[in-house]
Amino acid sequence: MAVSMFKDILERTKFTKISRLHVVVAIPLLITIYAVSRISYYIVQQEGISSGITSIESLDTITLGLLGFYALYVIGSSFSIYKLYDNLIDHILYSSILVYNWCKELDCDYQGVIRTGLERRKIPSPVTTVIVNVLTAGAAYPVLLGLFEKYISMHWFSEEKALFKKTRVKVKSTASILFDIALLFLTLGVYMVYWIFRSIQRYNKHIEAIHSKHPHPPTIPTQEFPSETKSLALVLGILLFFTGLYSLAILIIPWIFPVMILGFGFMLPYIAYLSRGRSLLKQSLTVLFFEYVYMLTLAVIGLAAYPYYSSTILKGFEEQTREIISSNNFMEVATMIFLNNVKISAVALVPIIGMAYAGYALSLTGFVYGLIIGTLMEKSVSQAIGALSILVAPHAPLELYSYALSLSIATRIGREPSGSLALKAILSITILLAAAFIEAILIVGFPFIPESSPPGF
Repeated sequence: MAVSMFKDILERTKFTKISRLHVVVAIPLLITIYAVSRISYYIVQQEGISSGITSIESLDTITLGLLGFYALYVIGSSFSIYKLYDNLIDHILYSSILVYNWCKELDCDYQGVIRTGLERRKIPSPVTTVIVNVLTAGAAYPVLLGLFEKYISMHWFSEEKALFKKTRVKVKSTASILFDIALLFLTLGVYMVYWIFRSIQRYNKHIEAIHSKHPHPPTIPTQEFPSETKSLALVLGILLFFTGLYSLAILIIPWIFPVMILGFGFMLPYIAYLSRGRSLLKQSLTVLFFEYVYMLTLAVIGLAAYPYYSSTILKGFEEQTREIISSNNFMEVATMIFLNNVKISAVALVPIIGMAYAGYALSLTGFVYGLIIGTLMEKSVSQAIGALSILVAPHAPLELYSYALSLSIATRIGREPSGSLALKAILSITILLAAAFIEAILIVGFPFIPESSPPGF
């Protein structure tokens, strides 16, 4: 009797699709990105002129008014993520039980379904997602959206695998969220419209594939499904495309700089994860190649933005490096260079967040490099061309490789023995130390050669 009632409840359970109206969340986000970018640019420009703190009252009134949409975005994204996870958790519970019963009748392997059902406990509750989203002022929404996609793809994969012993569904990786976040910033928020639409479509297609004949089981597996596989060639193409786009756009709308740099920053750790299947040496060399691509492409954008940022960002960079350049003490210069660079290499060892920061720092360095070339071009074209030699100076490949090695090591944390990774991390820091000594020699001179020695010694 109880079994019959239980089956009756399952048969009467409805599996409904999620509305695509969630994409409305992207509208206040777009306006927010525009407003924050404008205000950031305004503050940077004012500080470059007055070297003081800009009064909030002096900001453009219309732009400040647009920030009201930020509150709307936080509220809208919190409501959206609550509904998405509420649907997801309920669906996984009832769907797993239903497929388990189908498997008992069809004599199929239901272990994966049970495992996925138990994994439901690891999914944050709808209330938790709202709290996290509010506490991060909406910054967590893209991450939670990406995890929503991952959970539904894992669930879909396990059910099809159980019912048909094969599946064409690809499980979304956590690292691929970095790719989505990078495109979110590179497109100034426009990508969010597609991202939300795709996430909901993934959920709804799962409903169609598995539960369209409810209460009866599906008869054929999923025929088509968008691949999660992305190649390094595709990433390179995206970087080159946005380099060309921003080199032109920044001449018209210079305030896009802060958001643009974040986009490039999040793409670099994704490149490291994408090449994780290679040996550590090949992976780190791949990341090193893309670091050089970053330096050159961001330098092109920096050169285009030179008229707008040379008096602000470049001024701050000069103040930071003045102490190093002005010192004649070899060990002092080497120590300052090492401590300045080791921050990036050490932070890059922290998966996801630290890696994204390192990507941001390298992107900003490339942008500043372009500003320096722009400054030198005003004095002499030959000096500007000569500045390109910085990238092949003896210390530069070592510094960049140290960062590349740290980024590669971070992708292997939890997958390889910690002792082995620790030794490789020490190697990364050691390479950076060697680079600091070489750079100090170029600035101060070899410390053990007397000043009276001939130049060719």
